[in-house]
Amino acid sequence: MPINIFTHIKRGLYDNVYNCIEKEKVDVNQRDEDTGNPPLVVAVESNQLDIVRLLLNHGADCNCKDWTSKNTALDVAEQKGFKDIVQILQERGAKYSSGSSFHLAAKNGDIVSVEEMLSKGQEINEVDAGKGWTPLHYAVNYGQKHLVEYLIVKGADVNRKDFLGKNNPIDVLSNVNRGEIVKILNRYGAKSAGGTSIHFCAETGDLKEYKDTLIKTVR
Repeated sequence: MPINIFTHIKRGLYDNVYNCIEKEKVDVNQRDEDTGNPPLVVAVESNQLDIVRLLLNHGADCNCKDWTSKNTALDVAEQKGFKDIVQILQERGAKYSSGSSFHLAAKNGDIVSVEEMLSKGQEINEVDAGKGWTPLHYAVNYGQKHLVEYLIVKGADVNRKDFLGKNNPIDVLSNVNRGEIVKILNRYGAKSAGGTSIHFCAETGDLKEYKDTLIKTVR
């Protein structure tokens, strides 16, 4: 059985990919039978910049989505941190999908974009395809304290678990604004996936929250 275009892309074999397109007339927007992804997404996932450019030059849909139908090629590049690929995709008119752009806005603390998307009916607890994180997970993880409280006030679930069932928003705290975000989360009843947040209060030296949480736990 001949090696298909997807295998060539993953291996970074530019000339072979070119031959598939030019000589074998392979459809650059077909989907891989194994993964369900189109060639462009496979090239992005594999960080194959030159092949990404080649596919775009030969008609690949810059806004094609992965097998989940949630993430565009640009979403995938952003999630993986492939900045050069992000740039070329944007130059070709690629856009973020509604869900992933919402998570990206939360990660970046872009409250204006978050407000705009919510006003258009964006689901506030939508999970991403990669980790099962909600926008609140990202806001907490990236230390966006003002957005954390805003999302909670707007109805974000402070105890929503990720795909693994191990991480609530409070479990993905970073060191950025950690103490302040712990206070916010505790004020709205956040708990670790393990069932309590008392150790976060103790860690940050928040005696009042520690006592209040201890009383709630005992009750």
